[in-house]
Amino acid sequence: KFLTNVGGFLSVATSAKLDANGKIVTAGYCNNANGISNFTLVRYNSDGSLDTTLGSTNTGIYIFDFSNNLSTTIYLDNA
Repeated sequence: KFLTNVGGFLSVATSAKLDANGKIVTAGYCNNANGISNFTLVRYNSDGSLDTTLGSTNTGIYIFDFSNNLSTTIYLDNA
């Protein structure tokens, strides 16, 4: 079980997958102060720590800043 604060007032992971490198990728959404949902990806290393190579701020968290969107599943192309 992982709890990661991605910011916002409500953050939900709706799907998780293990990638070809053994990293855990989660997809979901977080709500901002106005209640608008933003699609969010979080990636963890195999030991459960955040993979800081993901995201423009090297946090392991990437928030797609579009209005009212979320993810319910994730597909990884490990080819």
